[in-house]
Amino acid sequence: MKRNTIYIILSLIAFLFSCSDSDTNEQEDFEDITEFILCSEIQFTEDLNSCFTVDITSSSGGESYENCLDNSSNICLNIPAQELITFEIGYTHNCGNAQTYIEIHGPFIFDPSLDDVLITVENSETYANYNISGTVNDCNNHSTTNGAVILNLNGKQLIQVINDGAFEFNGINCTAEDTYSIFAIDFNTNQISETLTFPSTDTNMEIGLINTCSALEEMITYQISDHSVITYQNVAFQAEDNSFYKEVTYNSNSSESFFSLI
Repeated sequence: MKRNTIYIILSLIAFLFSCSDSDTNEQEDFEDITEFILCSEIQFTEDLNSCFTVDITSSSGGESYENCLDNSSNICLNIPAQELITFEIGYTHNCGNAQTYIEIHGPFIFDPSLDDVLITVENSETYANYNISGTVNDCNNHSTTNGAVILNLNGKQLIQVINDGAFEFNGINCTAEDTYSIFAIDFNTNQISETLTFPSTDTNMEIGLINTCSALEEMITYQISDHSVITYQNVAFQAEDNSFYKEVTYNSNSSESFFSLI
């Protein structure tokens, strides 16, 4: 009986040592893991009409993600193991100010999971969708086939190239300005229309016909690859100084210099 008792005690001690070694090895395995992949779905309650960014930071670094396609996205980012993680989402809703959504998670010692994030979007300013359309003819009432329509709205100049006389602008109208203006240019005849001004509250308008019948002053228009067309109006060149630099003034209040040997 005594011999059996000693055998049982020795077996129990051996089992305890075995469990201790197993726990130590498992802990060492976790300590060898330096990073995980964290996945989650980001959703917004309303259309942003803008990009949003996701930044994950910790004491050892961080990673960023940007989405400009839609208002929801499944993201997977690398995060360090055994560190507190700051999960920050930055976004701007239409004409509003930039907003930030922050969560703190971790530290993670095994494969982490994160619930889907649903962000309630609050409007910080009044805004409206706008649609402005019309047609452009030259002074002989022919459709403009090589021209542009320029819309000044919310402090920005939007340019649309036209090749069949028709134009249409769509976007978000903020309430920063009381009015907006629009005019057209015909590059074939080098003529320009009068500038038309409308209240900013008229955001869905069929302007009708715009005629280009006035002489066009000097201007610079250029386009790089498939990017937007850039136009400088009311251009004036000044003689170069001793360094062979010329100064070009455009849009009445802006100027740049360029090098010339001509």
